[in-house]
This record gives sequence, C-alpha cells and structure tokens, in this order.
Amino acid sequence: MNKLFLSKFILALLDFITFNASFSLSLLIISYYHHGYDQYLPVYEVDDRYYIHTLLGFLCVGWFAIRLRHYTYRKPFWFELKEIFRTLLIFAVFELAIVAFSKLYFSRYLWFLTWGITFLIFPFARVFVKHLLIKLSWFVRNTVIIGARDNAFDIYNALKDEPYLGLKVICFISVSNTTNVNVVSLDIPILDNTDSWKSRMKKSDQFIIALEDNEEVDRNNWLRYFSTNGYRSVSVIPTLRGLPLYSTDMSFMFSHEMMLLRMNNNLAKLSSRILKRTMDIVVGSLAIIIFSPVLLYLYFA
Repeated sequence: MNKLFLSKFILALLDFITFNASFSLSLLIISYYHHGYDQYLPVYEVDDRYYIHTLLGFLCVGWFAIRLRHYTYRKPFWFELKEIFRTLLIFAVFELAIVAFSKLYFSRYLWFLTWGITFLIFPFARVFVKHLLIKLSWFVRNTVIIGARDNAFDIYNALKDEPYLGLKVICFISVSNTTNVNVVSLDIPILDNTDSWKSRMKKSDQFIIALEDNEEVDRNNWLRYFSTNGYRSVSVIPTLRGLPLYSTDMSFMFSHEMMLLRMNNNLAKLSSRILKRTMDIVVGSLAIIIFSPVLLYLYFA
C-alpha cells in the first residue's frame, strides 16, 4: 500500500479515536474522583451519549477530510491549528444542541470536561503523529519548484522553515538563462525547461510555480500544461514581497481573473483605538501600582 495514502488513513483514524476517547476519559476521571458518574450522567443514557459522540466523530473527521482537506492538502502549522480549534468549537456546540433537543440529561461539568480533553489531546495527537510520519518519510511529498530566481529561493527557504508541511524539494526547473546564485549553492539539481524532467517526476508530486513578475507568459504556459495533463498538486506563489499579508482578506473578480487583497488596519477603527487606549491605561496603572515600592525607594534614596 502507498505510504502516503496509508499516512492519510492513519491521521483520519487517529482523529476519530482521539475525538471519541475524550468522552470515555471524562467518564473515567469523574468516576475516579467522585466514585461513579451517576450524578452527572444516568447509566441508562450512557449508550445514547456514546452514539451521539461517535456520530459527531464521524462527521468531524469527514469535515476535516472533505471540506478542509487536512489529510490531502499541506497547510502551515498555525493555519491548520486554527481550523482544528474552530471546528472542534463548532462541534462542541452541535453536541450541546443535540443533547438539548433530545431531552437527555445534561451536565455542564461533563460537557466542559469532555471538550476540554478534546481540545487538549486532539491537536496534540495530530501534530505528534504527523511529525512522526514526516520523520519516517511516510507523509513526505517530493516537491518541484518551477523557477530558479529570487522568488524560487524565497519559497525554498519558506518550505525549509515549515517542516510540518512535509514538502521535500528535489529539484528546480529553470525557465530562463538567469539563475539565483543562492539557488545554485543549494546543491539541488536545476533542470532546464525541456521535456527531460517529465521522466523523473510523478504526477503525484507537488509542483510549485514560483516565477517572477516578468515571467508571466511562462507561468501561464506551465499552468495550461498542468491543467490539461491531469496534475492535481499544483500551487502558484506570486511575488508579493513587502505586502502585509497577515489578516489580509482575499476575494476575486472572476470576470477579469483578478485577485483582490483587502488590508486590515485595526487601529483605523474607533472601537480598536478605544480598546488599545483602555489597555494602555489599565496596564500602565497596574505596572505603577506593582512597582510603586521600588519607585518610592528610588525617589527617596
């Protein structure tokens, strides 16, 4: 069996196990400290709660697999962690609503404990096992960077600093006569823009188009080739050096094939300025109160 496919199955199975284990662990903890869980969950409703939690586990793993593509796409660590916490929060509210509409006995203590354990062990197990699979080279995907100039070198450094992505750069493909000297010094093969690279690569490899602004024609040719020949794992990374991309909203104008980036300036909002000034005053006042003995000593010394 393909190691990459097996890794995806292991990650999905692990998510399902950790999701459902939280309910059992919460009952065990309550039973240990309170000599039974009868006062928090009637015995005759335990099976119903297990069914509900198991169903939510299936739906949660399905959401990660189909909608968020956590087992297929390679996402940066913090971005994936944010999606994990947001999804778990939504499913926690779902379970709360299902239990309420089912008119089952509801214990806030049990609910908080169950989902507190879930928020703790679910991301920890995901990150730990994914790092282990990457270290074993099971979840590693060979990556080809198309381009050999400044943008390509920046992409290489970014991938090197994000080992959680599991992308291993195996070669660069140069589309021009100009090559960044830093790329040459990496001791990674640099292929020319001919058909020779096709015999060395697989369609399952990750291809990253990292060309410069003046190489728009080459970029379009590569995109056309990949789309017509059935390559699925293709990413385009344009040169956006200097743009503040954090918390930037992205939208599209499909009729003109344009991408719009909306820059968020939080301090332009009145509420944000009021909050910042309030925090400055409160934190500054607390600092003065805490360090007042030292300040008085320095004053009278």
